[in-house]
Amino acid sequence: MNATCGLDQNLFPATDDVSHYHYPPRKEITQPLHGRVANAPARLLGYGEKWNADGSYTLWARGLVKQVAVFAENLWLYRTVEVDLGSDKIRLRDEMVNMGFSRTSHMYLYHLNFGFPLLDEGTEYVAPVSGIIWAAHAECFDAQGVGYRIQPAPQKDFHEQVYEHNMLASEEGKVPVMLVNRDLNGKDGLAVKVTTLKSQFPCQFEWQALSEGCYALGIEPSTNHVLGKNFAREREEVRWLEHRESYCYDLEIEILHDAELINKQVAAIRSICCQPEEQFPAIQENWFSLKKYPSPQKFTE
Repeated sequence: MNATCGLDQNLFPATDDVSHYHYPPRKEITQPLHGRVANAPARLLGYGEKWNADGSYTLWARGLVKQVAVFAENLWLYRTVEVDLGSDKIRLRDEMVNMGFSRTSHMYLYHLNFGFPLLDEGTEYVAPVSGIIWAAHAECFDAQGVGYRIQPAPQKDFHEQVYEHNMLASEEGKVPVMLVNRDLNGKDGLAVKVTTLKSQFPCQFEWQALSEGCYALGIEPSTNHVLGKNFAREREEVRWLEHRESYCYDLEIEILHDAELINKQVAAIRSICCQPEEQFPAIQENWFSLKKYPSPQKFTE
């Protein structure tokens, strides 16, 4: 499941200055956890198929979600989903546009949640992790006996654990993250690989909700650090959009069900960076700057 978080706020609840909307009775608002867009309905704009120059055949669908209020933001999210016939990959292409006439803040996050049977005792989290920046449970880092890399069976009374990892990118600027279960599908195993672009999502989180009855692991690429909007505002790291400016985001999800291919993809990730083998690496708190954002582009439709 992919929960989209934004469009002007993600992560922890925050009180936000909205004086830039020029409505004096409403000088600030309280933003909810992960923003409001996940509760907004979508409208189907179209669907179809197409032949590509390389002979492949693509199925596609395109939709629109609006996050709009009077004297507030007017943000439109265009999403295109594509699948090539015979492929095990799903591609998302999102374009987030400010259709209002006021300068508007923007934050974005994908909350990709995976459960049983892919997630099970022994499932491995594989990613180009150079170190752990932050952990929600830092003060009792190993108290539950569950580290970041190898996942356990469902735990009684487990409380969630969240990490921000410092991820390195490939030469093409891609950040691949995998969940690997080698005990499924006979001897072949089963894995999922989530790939994003470092320039679009410089931050990456891992969410462990491993309790009985709520057993999931989240792969979370984000535009901003895990401490949320107040932290981003203090560091001048909130993205801003003027009228009809936009940011684009790309996501690829691939299902791998062949042992040789899984091993090849794991080796490719390790060639980017050898992640810490230990379950409880030291927390670094090296909050790198996010001011090198690509500039927004003009929306042309």
